[in-house]
Amino acid sequence: FEDVSFRAVPDAKGVFTFTNVPPVALAIAVVRRDGRREAVRAFRSGASITVARGSPITSRVVFLEGGGAAAGVTAILRRVDVVLEGPAVEPPASDEDPAADPLPSASPVDEPRGTPPSRTPSTSARLALAEIRATSDEAGRLRFVDVPSGVFEAELADDAYAFDGAPPRIDVTGAAVRPVETWWIAKRGSVVGVVLEATTRAPIVGAKVFVAAPASAPLARTRRVPKEPTLSGVDGAFRLDGILPGVGYRLATSADGFAPNVTTFDVKSGLVTDEAKQLLFRARALRVTVVDPE
Repeated sequence: FEDVSFRAVPDAKGVFTFTNVPPVALAIAVVRRDGRREAVRAFRSGASITVARGSPITSRVVFLEGGGAAAGVTAILRRVDVVLEGPAVEPPASDEDPAADPLPSASPVDEPRGTPPSRTPSTSARLALAEIRATSDEAGRLRFVDVPSGVFEAELADDAYAFDGAPPRIDVTGAAVRPVETWWIAKRGSVVGVVLEATTRAPIVGAKVFVAAPASAPLARTRRVPKEPTLSGVDGAFRLDGILPGVGYRLATSADGFAPNVTTFDVKSGLVTDEAKQLLFRARALRVTVVDPE
């Protein structure tokens, strides 16, 4: 089963017909005017599609530290209010498995009554949520072109940057130029150091080092710390990148045969924090005998 394109031109009343479409497959309607995409959504036979002229969206990206213009930053608008019509059709289990059944075993009309259609995101669903990109100029200005009506959430393409607070949301209606508020962003920081044995100051190879968010940090939709820990190298050195600026981060270091160590540190926008030496003491076994006083 492969993605297949079907083309149709609406008549004077806006009615169009696709022929030879598989009976249980969702179709993606791409309506173009003057060569530009105006609407993309999933639909079933008989559905109506409303086309509106896209809106230009303008904004400005500014760094949180110093307030300077953030040039060359790519932002993405993703639509968050799309509701698909009909059940989702998943792609084959494996492109390398010719025996994989490409279509569901039952069509929508065969579903038991009262069973809601599946809303699991499919290839069609992802296409319906197509992204719109723009890159800031030297003055930090962003301009998104031909944004269709709907609710969009912004994200930053480069993981080295993060919004100050929750990602911006934009409700787009009409075709007029829509300036939005300034977007304040921060550069993620890093932490470096070296893991040593406390008594001999010899480097510890393969120590696990990870960063935990501050205990008092509020819940955030933006990732604060690296997803995975890192291991110290042959010289005991380590580096962790992608940390959101903030105070009270916890740096946890552990290694086989050593007692774990936890320290706290702060991260400033775009800077590297040097936590210098992380000293681990060899773990000691303590044998305790419990005696009944009777």
